[in-house]
Amino acid sequence: MNLFSLIIIAGGAYITYAAIMLKARGEINRNVMLPRNRDPKHCKDLKGFQQFMFGRTLAFGILAFLAGMWTNISDFITMSWVPSVLVGAAFLLYAAYYMKCIKDAEKKFW
Repeated sequence: MNLFSLIIIAGGAYITYAAIMLKARGEINRNVMLPRNRDPKHCKDLKGFQQFMFGRTLAFGILAFLAGMWTNISDFITMSWVPSVLVGAAFLLYAAYYMKCIKDAEKKFW
């Protein structure tokens, strides 16, 4: 188990927690869902923001957690590097998509 995969696993768990707190309590996690210059108190439509970001944030958290776990168990499951490249590419592509979603949410709800 390497440090980088532990960071990805912990980050995935934190992002998943932030998504659950958004849904359960309506708490917008500034570190996960907002750019630096936005304050959660100034959201124009909290319910709309929750609907827009909950699924995307939950998916990103779960994908990050699973990608981190994959780096730890892939050596025991397969000797091929192809699955690891695919998992890494999926993680990076979804991370880029998630950043775009944050920008879209900023334009739409602030």
